Amino acid sequence: MDRQVAVYGVGGHGREIASYIREGRAPGLSLTGFVDDNIDNAGSSVNGVPVFRFEDRKLDPAVISIICGVGDPKIREKLAAKCASRGFSFATLAACSPLSRDVRLGEGVMIAPGSVLTTNIELGRHVHINVACSISHDVFIDDFANVNPGVHINGWVRIGRRTYIGAGAVISNGRPGDPLTIGDDAVIGAGACVLRPVPAATTVVGVPARPIRS
Repeated sequence: MDRQVAVYGVGGHGREIASYIREGRAPGLSLTGFVDDNIDNAGSSVNGVPVFRFEDRKLDPAVISIICGVGDPKIREKLAAKCASRGFSFATLAACSPLSRDVRLGEGVMIAPGSVLTTNIELGRHVHINVACSISHDVFIDDFANVNPGVHINGWVRIGRRTYIGAGAVISNGRPGDPLTIGDDAVIGAGACVLRPVPAATTVVGVPARPIRS
């Protein structure tokens, strides 16, 4: 029997995740509905899928798992804590090509279609990898990070918690025993090319990427 899943959030990111489930790209998962905090959306439907309030009794934690369908890492972290406090478990969705046995996924991870992950990769809890990304060998991405469409991450890279990597960015490779490190809460601008480590809570843009604020 398929695992029943509700997607928390009816914005663009949440609707994309729901579409992967409905289209059969996430074997073993079945879409129950959306969860949304906007009271005006309660009882309605989006793309033909019912929308529930978080408090709705139909959302039974014993039966339904959650995928947090919000792109902002900090908001996703808050939603995950809220769901966990009510006893929900979290589904993991990999709608991409078959994964190597040497790729490890934390709970709540979402990998969109067209992405390729090679080997010796670890994704922490609630990491989201969007459409058409490539992640090479020996990469660790910590909890709640968001990797936007078309990002390419080379080998020997370590990415911190809640990092936000803009569309089309390229993260250059580190070295064995000396990974290129991006700190917690960093923001990598769209199209940036990261050649050097990025400190925590720092925003970098451009080619090569340079800090604009911290």
